Amino acid sequence: MSPFLISFILASGAGAFAYSKLGKRVGYGNSAGVWQLVGIFFVLTFIVVFILLKYIIRI
Repeated sequence: MSPFLISFILASGAGAFAYSKLGKRVGYGNSAGVWQLVGIFFVLTFIVVFILLKYIIRI
């Protein structure tokens, strides 16, 4: 699998985990704030994993 696909899958899982935890903490009624934080978490996780796989581990 390509580093892009692996990064996307891991970031999706991390985003789902963050959504479940933030939804419980902040409340699902405040979904706009939760989705913004999940989006930021997804993008940051994607970037970190992609750089790790592409340039450090060299898959």
